[in-house]
Amino acid sequence: MIAAAALPHLAVLAAGGTEKSKVPFYIVGSVFAAWAITLGVLGLRRHDFPGTPGRARAVMGVSIALMLAAVSTAVATSSHPGKSLAAGGGKASGNAGQGPGTPNGAASGTGSVGSPGRAGAPTTLSLAADPSGQLHFNTNSLKAKAGRVTIHFTNQSPLQHNVTIQTRTGQFVAGSATIQGSSTSITANLASGSYTYYCSVDSHQQAGMQGTLVVS
Repeated sequence: MIAAAALPHLAVLAAGGTEKSKVPFYIVGSVFAAWAITLGVLGLRRHDFPGTPGRARAVMGVSIALMLAAVSTAVATSSHPGKSLAAGGGKASGNAGQGPGTPNGAASGTGSVGSPGRAGAPTTLSLAADPSGQLHFNTNSLKAKAGRVTIHFTNQSPLQHNVTIQTRTGQFVAGSATIQGSSTSITANLASGSYTYYCSVDSHQQAGMQGTLVVS
């Protein structure tokens, strides 16, 4: 079956990258829905549909394959931000039950990487999502001194966003709550170097919602 053959490739696509894309689930779900509608229309127009036992088995096989593909891609594209925090050494704190990936939460994340060395005074930076809904931050470049760095993030756009920090090699450092219509913050102890900050919601980073944080 075409759907069954495509299932492994869709699962790999869904699991690939730093953030899981939900595109494979949307594609399979749309095909499944179209298939169900087609069967309904044929059943109404042709009382002997599907006709022979062989055709009945073929219809059942395609239906089962599409159902399994939809379930598999739904599982593969589900997000588990809590695991990312545990793997990256970050720690989120704030209102009970809120953290990275929690809508409308006001929480702060903390993390550390490397050795800050001769750190200066703590640095506080401001960052905001594009209020029009475009997948961009208000700046794609931030600078800070080595040591304790705090980013205050505001999101007044109609979409949910967060801010996540990682090294240029992809190591997770810290992540904020996912919010909409509010503000949050993250704090990390950073050594000198270049870092990437981005929104980890769906494919927002790939769409351009990212920037470079230079720590000196």
